[in-house]
Amino acid sequence: MSQPAAPAPREFYDSEYHFEEDATRPDEKRIWHALRHLNPLAGSEFLDLGCGAGWATRLAKVEGNAQRAVGLDFSRTALVLARKHTPQILWVQADGTALPIADGTFDRLFCNGALEHFPDVAKGLREIARILRAGSTAVLIVPNFYVKTEQPMEFRTHYWGWRRMLESAGFELLKTGIDWGPPVFKNANFKRSAARLAGKIISAIPFMQYQFIFVLRRK
Repeated sequence: MSQPAAPAPREFYDSEYHFEEDATRPDEKRIWHALRHLNPLAGSEFLDLGCGAGWATRLAKVEGNAQRAVGLDFSRTALVLARKHTPQILWVQADGTALPIADGTFDRLFCNGALEHFPDVAKGLREIARILRAGSTAVLIVPNFYVKTEQPMEFRTHYWGWRRMLESAGFELLKTGIDWGPPVFKNANFKRSAARLAGKIISAIPFMQYQFIFVLRRK
């Protein structure tokens, strides 16, 4: 396992939104594939940690009928995009390793593609455990060790490394789902399409899946 020591520069996330395609054309089917593990969402207190442009938060509130849905992200630029499509949701800019949230506030938590970019992943997991009520459910989607993006910091480990960290933070693993990644031909970028195709082939091997969907219970 490798853990970056320096914090991610805010400028990377605030100068522009590097995932604009996801913001303008969200893959709702892929989001629901993971979000459904938090059912029932109706009447719940839901936090989308590292919400990005906020589409999972919107789905939890509008389609899932969460009583309260909060989207939290490090990036001001991403939250501006989120507020444009769903202004009635509370959007919060904050650091995932120092959440401005009281203990035991939420009973549902969703974190997709964010935890691995925290400056201190273990501290981030302790914060998640702190703000969840005992017996609450969380879905954390994290990449396998071979997945790499252009972001300035990236914690990378395998299935067993992630599992050890989650259990050490006080979570019970209920089940593990699979996120197969974005469509191969999501855009016209040939190199990215080739990488996605290779990833889908590798994902056929046990424990080599592109991303893991960890469904957890707060002990």
